[in-house]
Amino acid sequence: MARRTRFECPNCGNIFELSALSMVVRPHALSKGNYVRCPQCAISNWIQGEPVASG
Repeated sequence: MARRTRFECPNCGNIFELSALSMVVRPHALSKGNYVRCPQCAISNWIQGEPVASG
């Protein structure tokens, strides 16, 4: 099962998840934080994610 990371958008509060693979293929994957776009409000932000427990 693929690992996933949960993010909360600081703009709208939407909680969403991204797979570990999608995080690795980003050009900024080795930087602090993650520059991700919220699927609800479409605003991109530098945010920290938290791992989702598999189960």
